[in-house]
Amino acid sequence: MITEESRERPLVLVVDDDPAVTMLAGVALGKEGFDVIDCPSGIKALESFCEVIPDAVLLDVMMPEMDGFVTCQKISNYPEAERLPIIMLTGLDDIESINRAYEAGATDFITKPLNWRLLSHRVRYVLRASKNLEDLYRSESKNKALVDAIPDNMFRIGQDGTILEARGALSTIQGT
Repeated sequence: MITEESRERPLVLVVDDDPAVTMLAGVALGKEGFDVIDCPSGIKALESFCEVIPDAVLLDVMMPEMDGFVTCQKISNYPEAERLPIIMLTGLDDIESINRAYEAGATDFITKPLNWRLLSHRVRYVLRASKNLEDLYRSESKNKALVDAIPDNMFRIGQDGTILEARGALSTIQGT
């Protein structure tokens, strides 16, 4: 089993009921430095996700049993997938399908037929954006912990002079 600690290359979970797509994605991404786990259905993807958390997911929309929208939403609900990049793959290119993909938690949307030479670039881009977002959250957490540890009173004041936030003993008196 591939664990996050043992990974040397980013791991991508490819979910598509078409074995040709999963095979071609595996080859295209493998050549560009990715490890790939392929799944033939949304149900299998959820099982695989529970075993190993990938760095990104490529997810077909049109699948039997559980479509990609439902699968995306279920994966997005896992706490470990809070900022996991999910790229939806589909032959559908209508605005309703695109909106539905983003509402389900998708990070990006690629229409088929796929350009195999560009696929790794798209995956690498969403991974870079995901890392930047994770770094931002980590930095914000550190900053919040630092501010919370300051014993003095602190105020954040808006341009119009109103108090937006108060920290310290006075904030409990004022109820902010």
